[in-house]
Amino acid sequence: PQHYYEAAEIDGANSWQAFRHVTLPLVSPTLFFLSMVAVIGTFKAFNHIYILRTPGARDSVDVLSIAIFDQIFEFHNAGYASAMAFVLFVAILGLTFLQIECSESACSMATRNALRGRAIWVYSGLVVGGLVAAFPFVWMLLASFMTRGETLRRVFTPESVQWANYYQAWKEADFGLYFENSLLVAVVQVLGTLFFSLLAAYPLARMEFRGRDTIFAGILATLMIPETVTMVPNFLTITWLHRTSPFPWLNSWPSLTIPFMASAFSIFLLRQFMRGVPNDLWEAARIDGAGHVRFLFQIMLPLCRAPLLTVGMFTFIGSWNSLAWPLLVTNTPDWRPISVGLQQFVSEAGAEVHLQMAGAMIATVPVLFTYFMIQKEFTEGISMSGLKG
Repeated sequence: PQHYYEAAEIDGANSWQAFRHVTLPLVSPTLFFLSMVAVIGTFKAFNHIYILRTPGARDSVDVLSIAIFDQIFEFHNAGYASAMAFVLFVAILGLTFLQIECSESACSMATRNALRGRAIWVYSGLVVGGLVAAFPFVWMLLASFMTRGETLRRVFTPESVQWANYYQAWKEADFGLYFENSLLVAVVQVLGTLFFSLLAAYPLARMEFRGRDTIFAGILATLMIPETVTMVPNFLTITWLHRTSPFPWLNSWPSLTIPFMASAFSIFLLRQFMRGVPNDLWEAARIDGAGHVRFLFQIMLPLCRAPLLTVGMFTFIGSWNSLAWPLLVTNTPDWRPISVGLQQFVSEAGAEVHLQMAGAMIATVPVLFTYFMIQKEFTEGISMSGLKG
């Protein structure tokens, strides 16, 4: 509130003192929340560590999620991997409850207008955060045009632009095959996720039945379970289906797409939007003789265009960036995605960083293109779905 800063000004506080003794305590719940999210994110870290590690440096860079992966994939020790996954789940669960408890106790201290009148601090923080977020991407772009010697010397800009890095990266890693695999898997997973999320979100939002809220709470609870924890039971299920089904599951598209077509976040996002749709539309549809199925596909589906595109965007990015799971369920390049192709530039002699960055830029283009095509609907889907109760 503004009167806090007015009182501080009357007491002779300067801008720094007002920030330290007024602003910082007010935003401390948010800072704590972000810190806990960052800590939980480090427990889930896998892709960038796995891609960049070299065989001789495993012990110094491996984390728990990679240790779980190695136990089941390299050493075939599913029991030990399951125990490690359970420990990881308990640790993240404890951190989540700690964050919720501390946030609820401190929530009354913060208000939406806490930073009003101190816009300079807000904009300064946004600028610094933007620069920090953009720096890795800028360095990746510049490194993709460097020679290997320049990357080893850790220079920031190349002496001359090496356009041949992109051609060399595409050919050496067989990016054509990996690109096609990633695109096919992403499209199938997006379509499946949209279909099943829509069918799951509608009854949770528009239908009354016993246990609805309990089911929804259980779905939300799965959001805090890291992928590494669910990887072990999913892999055991896929291997069982591969042995018993008439068609193969391993080294094929079903194992890469079907386990991820039920997305808790997608169900949550669509459910939140559907709850905000006026009930008058349902009443009018009932008068015209429409049931829930007809109402869903003829009225609700067109209204959900923005959140559906948002769900599709998140699903596409998740599928495009997947690494650990494709390494588990495939052992040939036939269905491996483009993220696996980036590993081709890491060997015993070290990483060919210039080619790896060129490959990363190639892998980034479809995601950026997709986002720019639907950025308006993407923003609307987040704002309209995430803020409704």
